[in-house]
Amino acid sequence: MDITLGSTLPHFSIKRNKIIAGGINFQTSNATFLSLDASDSSSFSIEEFQRPTFNQFLQGKLVDNNRYAFLGDIQDSQNGGQFWMTIIDTNQNVVLEKMYGTSDYEVGRAIIPSQDGSLFLLGSSRGYGSEPGFYNQALLIKTDSLGNELWRTTWGGYFDECTNNLAATPDGGVIACGCISEESSSGNWQVAQGYVRKMDAEGNMVWDKTYDWQSALVGGSVHSFNVVRVLENENIIVVGSGAKLNVDTTGSRTTPWAVIFDKNGNVLMERAYTSLVGGYSSAEFQDIQPTADGGFIAGGTYYPSQGDTGNQDAFIVKLDERGCEFAECQPPLLVNELSDVSYQFSAYPNPTTGMINFDSKGMAGSIFIYDLRGQLIKTIDVKKDQVHISFDMNPLASGLYLASFKDGTNQVNSIRIVKQ
Repeated sequence: MDITLGSTLPHFSIKRNKIIAGGINFQTSNATFLSLDASDSSSFSIEEFQRPTFNQFLQGKLVDNNRYAFLGDIQDSQNGGQFWMTIIDTNQNVVLEKMYGTSDYEVGRAIIPSQDGSLFLLGSSRGYGSEPGFYNQALLIKTDSLGNELWRTTWGGYFDECTNNLAATPDGGVIACGCISEESSSGNWQVAQGYVRKMDAEGNMVWDKTYDWQSALVGGSVHSFNVVRVLENENIIVVGSGAKLNVDTTGSRTTPWAVIFDKNGNVLMERAYTSLVGGYSSAEFQDIQPTADGGFIAGGTYYPSQGDTGNQDAFIVKLDERGCEFAECQPPLLVNELSDVSYQFSAYPNPTTGMINFDSKGMAGSIFIYDLRGQLIKTIDVKKDQVHISFDMNPLASGLYLASFKDGTNQVNSIRIVKQ
């Protein structure tokens, strides 16, 4: 079934056989929501919220069996924007409407219910921090089930913080993801860093991870996380875009990008999906969902540029449990393939400026060296009792690499190598 609204509905939520989405009708500047019964495509309802100013919903969630919660903003030329939450029952009756934040350009981006029935609201604000009215800071608000504010917290500094998505954690806390924009040398604003931030139930920061061009994806200049998901095993996956391709000099080229963390913020897998883009074009992941086989389905947008052919404006890809899109892929930084027998394989000097020496402790096998795109750079066969093996990394670009040693029993021991 196709439903034509003349609207944009940027985020869908599926729960208890209900599909809901919040957005805006650009023809009327009215906030719009769609409610759809997943088992009966003919059973749906569309509602618009007319206000005297521009108003939009940016995300909606089914918070219990009887209520939908939508978060967005109301804007006018005099007062900027206001955080705006609306809760609606299944009969389309408005249960409550509330504004949050200050009068200084507030935008609500994401809303989720927590384990205890309270609500987390995420967005951006210009009414807080050291430079109110200029830089967007992240704003996280927790309310009770009736929308009464319990606490709020902000983060950010002399940069613009974008706030893209939220996920609840089993301990009652929350994880936020987004990006930090800073001014480039040309005077334009560009996304420079992606972040993932874990907070407890009271809004205290537990851990914070920030990625920029100096991170593991060396050579990248545009980084952003668009969606965060908490998996059944409590691992966390975030997807977005990152890693400049440096194919030509006409501008930044980005690739789809995924990182898996454990619940304590340790990186389990990090990968840039260069196979999904051409040499001159960019792409990003905009959503990812776990599948029954332990893998993932990810989708996103492709931004074609002249010089590439045969690419579409949207894509979907199946990933396995390692985050690989093809069978022979070796994702970098895959911690669950690092064995506990690290004494069997070592490398020195590490970091290195050129030559790297491997020590396999006399075991026969093979050394595989991968770059951060998961592409195999070199295979080195190791004979029994051959203790020291040298490899010249001078021709390789500076950055992070993965060296894996596989012995005759197929046991894998991997280490990270830094080429300076």
